[in-house]
Amino acid sequence: MGVHEGGRCGLVDPAGVQLMEAARWAAQKLGDTDFIPSTTVGVTTYDTCGGGEAVLKAGVTAMVEGGYLDSPHCSESPHVGVIHTHPENDQLASFLEDLEVPSIAVSDADLTPQLAVLMPLLWRLNWTSVAVAAPSVEILKQFGHLAAAARICVGTEVILPHTTSDQKVYRSVLEMLDTGKTGAVVLIGPQDRLHAALTSASMYNITHFDWLLAPTGPIQEELFQGLSSVGRGVLVVRRASQSVPEFGDHFKQMASVDPTLYPLFDPDDYVEEPSVFQSVFRLGAGIRQAVKEQCGGSGWCGNITFTISEQQTDGLDVVEALSIKSQTPRYQILLLAPNEEARLIFTK
Repeated sequence: MGVHEGGRCGLVDPAGVQLMEAARWAAQKLGDTDFIPSTTVGVTTYDTCGGGEAVLKAGVTAMVEGGYLDSPHCSESPHVGVIHTHPENDQLASFLEDLEVPSIAVSDADLTPQLAVLMPLLWRLNWTSVAVAAPSVEILKQFGHLAAAARICVGTEVILPHTTSDQKVYRSVLEMLDTGKTGAVVLIGPQDRLHAALTSASMYNITHFDWLLAPTGPIQEELFQGLSSVGRGVLVVRRASQSVPEFGDHFKQMASVDPTLYPLFDPDDYVEEPSVFQSVFRLGAGIRQAVKEQCGGSGWCGNITFTISEQQTDGLDVVEALSIKSQTPRYQILLLAPNEEARLIFTK
């Protein structure tokens, strides 16, 4: 999991650290509820910050240190599978498949509910023509389809770069957005890229845009408060509901006492990373599948009497054990006004 980001991986990734802690919490929760009798479940985390090669390197290290290449009889506490956040890394998937290591990928969260809630907001703001920037062509297409159905014109589309340290690159992004001949800009993507775009606007004195941010993960509003020269204020669409409330309570407690886990953390501003649901559910389902495959009377759990019935394949036992809620996400609209506290506009 990408727990860090930035140059030399010196910054904590707010989304990555939530997923790391979610996996650890889920394993602990499964143990506390005796989900697999007589078995203690644990998680070993490898940070994949640094790009595709770093992801593969972390995978190789995990295989060696985790003893995946050894006989399961050689270890009292063997690793039984991999959960990772890099479904787009074909090399990692092929490597794990060649070693016959069970793996589950936590993919990017479905942004449809968040993008859909933007449309009535744009009409309320009278933004019927916008420029939009997002980290992938897929997200731009998704936004474009929703905008067309809502009769909102997309003047120009731009890909947000992966880097966050090169302000000249982001100045080029802003110049391309300006070709849309509209002052309304929608930025979709991770918090660090949105922050880099606004920082570039401030640095180059670009003040004629109105901004609407749709972060794909948690957002720390304090990071945006100093950007007073980017216009009359910045609107943010922030997720206001949790799919795993019990984890939310745990994370707020952990982060408030450990500033290295989540810098500048305020429990009142906690926003659940959408992929937490996938991380928690898939870890539980993956462990259950590992037990089903490995506990047939031999191997690392030969003495376990736990059995899996067909009725459990829908995952209801995982949902119940991990206190997962199924609900339509709710979103808050915040105004990040210059030199002021974030102000709640409305919740939908």
